[in-house]
Amino acid sequence: MRDTKAMQLITSMSTMAGGVTNLVSLDPDELLFTAKAITGLSDFGDEDWKKNYFTSLNQANNNPDLSLTWRMLQRIRTLTFLKSRLQTVEKIKQDPTITEKPISKPIFITGNPRTGTSILFELLAQDKNFRAPRLWEAWAPFSSAEIADSSRMNYGKHMDYFLSSRNQRMKKIHSAQWNSIAECDAISAVNFSNAFFFAENYDSWKKQMLPRNRYIWHKRFLQIHQDSPQERNWLLKCPSHLHFMDILTSMYPDARIIFTHRDPARSIPSYLSLYENLTQSKQFDPEKLIMPWREGCRNAIKTRLNLANKEQKIFDLEHHDFMKDPIAEIKKIYAFFDLKYSRELESRMLFFLQKRQSNKPSTHTYQAEDYGLSSDEIRKQFDFYIEHYKVKISR
Repeated sequence: MRDTKAMQLITSMSTMAGGVTNLVSLDPDELLFTAKAITGLSDFGDEDWKKNYFTSLNQANNNPDLSLTWRMLQRIRTLTFLKSRLQTVEKIKQDPTITEKPISKPIFITGNPRTGTSILFELLAQDKNFRAPRLWEAWAPFSSAEIADSSRMNYGKHMDYFLSSRNQRMKKIHSAQWNSIAECDAISAVNFSNAFFFAENYDSWKKQMLPRNRYIWHKRFLQIHQDSPQERNWLLKCPSHLHFMDILTSMYPDARIIFTHRDPARSIPSYLSLYENLTQSKQFDPEKLIMPWREGCRNAIKTRLNLANKEQKIFDLEHHDFMKDPIAEIKKIYAFFDLKYSRELESRMLFFLQKRQSNKPSTHTYQAEDYGLSSDEIRKQFDFYIEHYKVKISR
């Protein structure tokens, strides 16, 4: 995204003040103080998230290449997340029974990135019996006397404008608009954990994700925002869930899980392309991005074999079959979970698919060789996963 002329002039003049870092502060301590001053609250809850918070904010604050516009956006997003933590803790203090609300039979969609989780999420969200969080809700969870729902929506709309205008190519790869349904990573952003974090080993990567803390705050969001009484079941989606299925199933004992599968020789290069376009940088080690998802598949297999609740409902969805006939595969999902399927729902899903096809941008192209890899090499890394789930190989 290009800064406006006014921003360019201010950026130029900022040299007299020592640079843009002195115009818009991303100092983590100052932001904590400001969030408290805005809300009149002081309790952020647990302390586990602060290591990630201080690391990410200090990196951003000391980055001389971060433009004035992006420093402003980062400041707004950070203050919004900090306010959400403060307001969540305060809301539960005012009504402790919130944490006792049951979350009945939520549906979780997970699987490695680029395995069809998003399109499945969008199709199932056509069912009026499901409640899926909206992106603007996750970004700005609370309304107030000063901030109406329309302001929260506008915040989401305007943030989406800045994020999407920064990188037009991302629309070809993964389109998420302000009013679209939100992945659970957006709900968990208040913990300042990031699935793109680079680590030397899987245990370090998982630790940075703050697993149990992540699901505690995830459940609080659902408990605060669900229908009262619960009339619809939550529909939720995030690839990261596959790493924490043990915690997910302990937090949501009657959860119904859909696990998507795709030939890694197709999904992994697509994921690397997603990262490259998201960061607009080719300076990364593909192995450090692949490692968490390869080990995540291994962890998911182990967790599923050891689930205390052997009646846990998990449906395995093959990407090849789903893309060939999505309606037929969704009918199988409904039968497996004993859900009510209707002609009305099917009509809505077909309409959604037709609309999506007509608005579909040009094809997202990628190949393993772009990242110094080969299809055979990737499949060898994931051979245990391909064999265990009998994943169909693309030719």
